[in-house]
Amino acid sequence: MIRYIKIKCTESVVAGIPAMHTTSKEVWDSLKECFNKASAAIVLQEIQQAFSFRLSNGDPICEISKLSAMFSRLSSRGFTIPEFVRAFILIMVLPHKWDSVTTYLLQSHVLDKLNWDLVSEAIISKFSCLRESQPLTSANKISAVKHKSNHPPFWKEKSREKQPNMSGSGDQRKKGRSHAGKQVKE
Repeated sequence: MIRYIKIKCTESVVAGIPAMHTTSKEVWDSLKECFNKASAAIVLQEIQQAFSFRLSNGDPICEISKLSAMFSRLSSRGFTIPEFVRAFILIMVLPHKWDSVTTYLLQSHVLDKLNWDLVSEAIISKFSCLRESQPLTSANKISAVKHKSNHPPFWKEKSREKQPNMSGSGDQRKKGRSHAGKQVKE
């Protein structure tokens, strides 16, 4: 099996595998140790993604878990962020319309007591309060676009040929006028 691993590697990598490794697991673990490290560029890119992350005005649960996954990935790469700093980053990613949550958290908690769970719970509860206070949108609302009906409009049925001649005197014109599709009698 060692031979198959070496076939897939370049010559320089094969030359770096110590001869004392006799099993494929030892070779694989040695390769993993050498090449499973993130470069500084990758770590910097992940830090930038985490620090530039912003919560939208939508449901924050998925977005909070996404930011948490970014921090976990950084931690697995050897870049651990202290708990209170993670909590402050979560506060900083809030939309401006949620400044009341920020004010509440900063005024009611001591710095060393402020943590990720406390901040995320406050954000989620604020979102649920906002969602409950907004009226439900109905799918059955009448749209601004008028729907076509099976019946043509009343004026479509009448043609100009059926209407009396309007070129006559004033009395003839009065008799020929219509009001809402009905003849007006005078």
